[in-house]
Amino acid sequence: SVSGTLTLNSAENIAHLYIRNSNKNIITTIDDSIIYDLEAPTCTWNNPNKYYIKNGSSTEVSLICSDISGIKNVELPASSINITNSELVSLSDASIVTNGTSKEFRFTIYGLTGNGKVSLSLKPDTIKDVSGNLLTTEVSSRTITIDNIAPSGNVAIGDNNLKYTNSENVTLKFSNVSNDIDQICVSNSSAGNCNYVNYSSTYNWILSGNEGVKTIIVSLRDKAGNVTDKTLSIHLDKTGPNCIVTTKSTLFYIKDGSYIDYLVNCTDNYKMDDNATIDWSKILIDKQGTADFNFNVIDTSSDGTIVRVTGKTGDGKGMVLLPAGAITDAAGNDNREVLIANFNVDNTPPLNNSIALNYNSTITNLRNINVTLNSDIKNDGGYYCLKSTNNVNNCSNNDWISYSNIASFEVPNTTGSHTVYAYFKDLAGNISPSIVSSSIKYDRNAVACNLVLEGDYIKITYQNGSNLAALPFSTDLTDNNSWNNNHIIPKNDKFYYFTYIKDVNNEINYCELSISN
Repeated sequence: SVSGTLTLNSAENIAHLYIRNSNKNIITTIDDSIIYDLEAPTCTWNNPNKYYIKNGSSTEVSLICSDISGIKNVELPASSINITNSELVSLSDASIVTNGTSKEFRFTIYGLTGNGKVSLSLKPDTIKDVSGNLLTTEVSSRTITIDNIAPSGNVAIGDNNLKYTNSENVTLKFSNVSNDIDQICVSNSSAGNCNYVNYSSTYNWILSGNEGVKTIIVSLRDKAGNVTDKTLSIHLDKTGPNCIVTTKSTLFYIKDGSYIDYLVNCTDNYKMDDNATIDWSKILIDKQGTADFNFNVIDTSSDGTIVRVTGKTGDGKGMVLLPAGAITDAAGNDNREVLIANFNVDNTPPLNNSIALNYNSTITNLRNINVTLNSDIKNDGGYYCLKSTNNVNNCSNNDWISYSNIASFEVPNTTGSHTVYAYFKDLAGNISPSIVSSSIKYDRNAVACNLVLEGDYIKITYQNGSNLAALPFSTDLTDNNSWNNNHIIPKNDKFYYFTYIKDVNNEINYCELSISN
């Protein structure tokens, strides 16, 4: 057993041990190396794999220590690490990875409740190298943020947070978002039922399904993994407003001063835009012939818009058209073209009118007479009014009857001549300016017949027969042509005869005579 002392003069030395025998012959040589190490080990913290964690999440951070003689530590418990705001995290003991003269000590940091920043520092005199040197300085890690606050931010559909759209493609726009927002997740069904993507201030999205109310769920996730869900809704509407025009009028004829009102009611599948109104400046007006008229908006309510067409001068057809694009719903859909009004302007009254009573008869024994009407009222029709007085103002609304060529009228219940006045009005309300009339005598006195025997003849006399039309006889007469102005019937040998007397209206005044010899 021998011992000795060597003086080292460099960082790494090789010692040679020579052994010789009693004859001083070298019989063995042993070489060995030794490190001359007066330097303390060095340690640095690697960046954590996550700088933000929350309660329940974790991040890994490693401490790498190196020395020329190697690191002696075979373990590094969590107690060897100082933690700022230690109440925010818990720390695992390190797992060790050896690589030559270096060792890597891997710690796992678990987030707890609360919010703040945390850093790790190696306690002094904790790391020792093989030579026995200690690291006497404190080494601090990068800061890790503990964040348990959900992110904030606003999400809108389009620039004005659209409530309606006519396209499945929409753009989500974010504003006033937290600085720590990292990713977003968008779904048409439920929160989180999607893939997270990196956050950007705008995001294009496609709505699903058919027309109707659509829900968009946007999840905002910060760097620590906290999530805030935002729910948006929008109507997908591809159908433009449907405008329906109604009117109480059944006759679409107007003249100067008369009018027709129309109700224009525009609806949409879901909802008209709150500010959507019909752009009446786009209304198309067609005037044909010499027709002239005005078009005005009278009133607007929840039931629709009342518009009025007022006749002016001239004659001809008129039309008012609501073109496509006159109204746009909240989704941006335009209306279809709609015909509002189709009518006639007529300022020419009926002319060339006449009437005939009982087919031009001059007398009647019945109050109810036939009236034949003849007027140039247009093919579309019109009205007539029959009165016993020469004043059209006596024709009330109920007195105007739809025009036909044959009418009936009841003369007053007084015997004598009566005049019937006829007034004609077309569908626009123009009344014939000329007076049309005809007269007839009302006679209820029946013809009386008398028989007088004069020799070989029978003489017929009568009263109230000043307007007799004929005295026809049956074929039983010997000679039908023997009738003369004295109303004499030859007696001869005939036993039975029949005759009757009528007035000019073929009314019921008659005589029946049975004659025998």
